[in-house]
Amino acid sequence: MPFINNEQEEKNQSIYLTINDKSKIHLLSRLYKVQTYFVRSLNKSIWGEDIVNKAEAEKDTRRRVEYIYWAIVDGQEGIVRLPASVFFSINDAEKMLGSDKRGMEFFISKSGSGLNTKYGVTRGRDVPTTESQINDANKKLAEQMMKYEKSLKQNLADYVGQAYVESGGNYDVTPTPNVELPNLNPTLDDLFPTDENKQS
Repeated sequence: MPFINNEQEEKNQSIYLTINDKSKIHLLSRLYKVQTYFVRSLNKSIWGEDIVNKAEAEKDTRRRVEYIYWAIVDGQEGIVRLPASVFFSINDAEKMLGSDKRGMEFFISKSGSGLNTKYGVTRGRDVPTTESQINDANKKLAEQMMKYEKSLKQNLADYVGQAYVESGGNYDVTPTPNVELPNLNPTLDDLFPTDENKQS
């Protein structure tokens, strides 16, 4: 029977593939980019776009820009969130080589931990990737990111609501707590710009 004795050893499963030292990455989709805030008091991320006021952001949140792809990491296909340094290193390689990053493999070196983690990127072999594969990867990523955006916006609503109550109605947020959040049900075209879809 599936009883668990060591309950404290159970871990919350992440939707993201893990990047380890010497990981091999093959990006398949277009870039999905989103700005979030990590809320220390909630240990959660919330929807960004300058919604949290400056004073509150300095006290309780950390701004983060996420660079997300559908990819193959160490032979496993799924969602990967690239550290900013890795994303820009891959972008530089793509520009220098004049080839689409989705047609190459990259090896990632990783050292240190936490805020002191450092990454390096080395180009690997060419990997032929068709437009059909890219379109398919875009759709898979879009399906997951729709759920992610909804969870971020729900976390934001919870965070603002809690802060508003705790402040006795004096919590200052931009936009105000009753603002209608944009694009609650994004489509593939919303997540990936039209120009990129035309290229796909």
